[in-house]
Amino acid sequence: MPTRFTVPELLALHATEQVAAALEVDVLLVIAPPQGEVWPASLQALDEALDGDLRALAEGGSASTPHLVASRGRVAARRVMLARAAETLDGDAMRTLGARLGRAVTGYEAGTLGLVAAVDEDALLALVEGVTLGVVPTVNLARDGVRRTDVESIHVAVEEARTAQVQEALRRLAVLASARAWTRSLVDAPPNLVTPIVLAESAAAAGRDVGMTVHVHDESWMEERGMGALLGVAQGSSNPPRLVVLEHDPGVEGAPTLALVGKGVTFDSGGLSLKERTAMPAMKGDMAGAAGVLGAAIAIAQLGVPVRLVAIAACVENMPDGAAYRPADVIHACDGTAIEIVSTDAEGRLALADALLHAATFEPDVTVDVATLTGGAITALGKGFAAAGFTNDETALDGMVRAGLETGERVWPMPIYEGYLDQISSRVADLKNGGVRDGSAGIAAVFLRRFAPAHWVHLDIATVGFVEEERGAWAPGATGFGVGLLTRFAEALATRRA
Repeated sequence: MPTRFTVPELLALHATEQVAAALEVDVLLVIAPPQGEVWPASLQALDEALDGDLRALAEGGSASTPHLVASRGRVAARRVMLARAAETLDGDAMRTLGARLGRAVTGYEAGTLGLVAAVDEDALLALVEGVTLGVVPTVNLARDGVRRTDVESIHVAVEEARTAQVQEALRRLAVLASARAWTRSLVDAPPNLVTPIVLAESAAAAGRDVGMTVHVHDESWMEERGMGALLGVAQGSSNPPRLVVLEHDPGVEGAPTLALVGKGVTFDSGGLSLKERTAMPAMKGDMAGAAGVLGAAIAIAQLGVPVRLVAIAACVENMPDGAAYRPADVIHACDGTAIEIVSTDAEGRLALADALLHAATFEPDVTVDVATLTGGAITALGKGFAAAGFTNDETALDGMVRAGLETGERVWPMPIYEGYLDQISSRVADLKNGGVRDGSAGIAAVFLRRFAPAHWVHLDIATVGFVEEERGAWAPGATGFGVGLLTRFAEALATRRA
């Protein structure tokens, strides 16, 4: 069993001027134009080489459904897989189409893929990103489990004038694909393998590999700083907590500072406020916020984005043994705030409270926390569509929404009403940790706001960190949400546009 999870090698993505019929690959992916549109010369030539089979399948098949075309030695590729683009060529549609193609090729021996598509550059890159989502192997620990074929390289056919520009964009996508694969593997892995220490050590090793400054703080360090909220959550577990801090310094004078804070509850039983039996298995994914933050941090550092980055993951397990914290207990965050515990199942906001306070010590220009926090967010937005976004700075949230539209990791703005504070007032402490069902996502956000620095965005990703069925480009399981979104947000912040 692995003691830590490592970031996979970069997938080789190549822009090539080679004609499609001459690409020597295991599977050539071909995207035909939408129904009724003119085929470009490059696809016409490929269709002629295949004796008209492409056009016949494209005109008879449904949009977005992959069809295998027998190559029979007529082209250099061993196999050809065709899909027809839908009329909408936006990023979401192209990522979804690419992911379906990627998933379709995993049943074949396909170490190398080719891709030819008559679309503009933005659509092409979204398509490639989708393919990388589809070909990433999932966690399979069965002794006799069928191992999905690893794709090692993808060769993207482009016009000569666009080769250098597309190649640079493909390099960025390769970095994101690697970081996203790591994030997904952490979330998909069972909780006996990803404990707080394993999550912390995996993050530390990954951070060092890309040149980040790394600190892994143990419970003694937390006790010295009075982090009673985070430590309170950890009391009932035999697996001790860790607070991971990764720092990226771009060496650019005047670079803005971005703090990313992630909820890393590696398993959430609900503590003494025990969850229902059927809800338990999915709680291995309650660290999806931390995994997304850490994956984004690795990508941002690897890409050399000119922001000063501080990524913090609160790694902890919430269990119900005899030492566990109780409903009616009062615990203290590191700033002295007294918190009355109403539910030990509202643990994520407690861990984040101390982590956000620590983030403030770095004097960030913008702080973003990411957490699978509330069922209320799912009730409001559904599963697999968008994260719920809350803020004390509308400009920062607007930047996050824009980044979501560009990456397909959407964020929907939600309100923080001052009246929510009344719902968590306490007779014996400064505030309660929850206990209110109606408006729970907003109430959790107003709780976090007390501990957050200025210019803060809270992303509740209970809606999108993990999906049970195919949703757009996402296959069932961990989505890797946050890697693309936060990287794009950091890039925009670097140009002072976030």
